[in-house]
Amino acid sequence: MAEEINQIKKGNYILHKDEVVIIKEIGLVVYGTHSHAKMKVTVGGVFSELNETFTLPLHHRVDKLDIIRKAAQLIALQGGSGQIMDNVSYETKDVEIPEGLEVQEGDTVTFIEYGNKAKVLEKRS
Repeated sequence: MAEEINQIKKGNYILHKDEVVIIKEIGLVVYGTHSHAKMKVTVGGVFSELNETFTLPLHHRVDKLDIIRKAAQLIALQGGSGQIMDNVSYETKDVEIPEGLEVQEGDTVTFIEYGNKAKVLEKRS
């Protein structure tokens, strides 16, 4: 769903350069006396290492994504990836597990997905 950039808040997910990104910072920037105001946006990639800052006109439309955090059980680990089973639909998915996250097989985790990509965010207690 496309929304104007001035309606987007910090923490929202948008599509930028065909990648899912999260808004880290967003603020109003004014250029000179005859120029229009712009929004300065800092984003970070959800499934990639993209970190970028850019400016957009106030009425520029971006694709806002409704990405839902879900619970799942970690079934298998293979290095930096694993396999989970969704606690609601019982589907199994291959996921990316970030470095430094201490998880074991059988743990309940929080994950997000978009398209055919999924990523574990945290271990649930």
